[in-house]
Amino acid sequence: MSRRQLSVFKVGCYLAFFTAALHMTGHFLMAPSNDAERELFEQMQLLPLGLPGAPSHTMMDLYTGLSMVYSLMLALTGGLGLIVAKRGVQDPTLMLAVARALAGGYLVMTVIGFMNFFIIPAGLMAAVFVCFALASVRGPAAA
Repeated sequence: MSRRQLSVFKVGCYLAFFTAALHMTGHFLMAPSNDAERELFEQMQLLPLGLPGAPSHTMMDLYTGLSMVYSLMLALTGGLGLIVAKRGVQDPTLMLAVARALAGGYLVMTVIGFMNFFIIPAGLMAAVFVCFALASVRGPAAA
């Protein structure tokens, strides 16, 4: 993997961390701004969903748990990517395989993001995808 590819790969890892931190900040600072949102938040906190194994969990419990898992997975992919970048720099086959796997995963996340989220998280996931995709493309062979 070239120095440029490695740099772009690391930028993707740091962008994943940034996205995780931004998401968690938004999650915990989010507050209802009008009566309709206050009512929605109240209902999300009060009404149990009756899920198997967790009959008393509410929509807010589910929302909070999925939000935390989303942030953890972003941070985890960023952290594992940096570990591989540091330890696997002498193994270009490993680096390209990891870059391609992360690019594929973030491509799917980007599509889901544009279909179901709003522009900020979807755009950040797209930026992470582009970094890993660029890192996964083999450069011209040295003569």
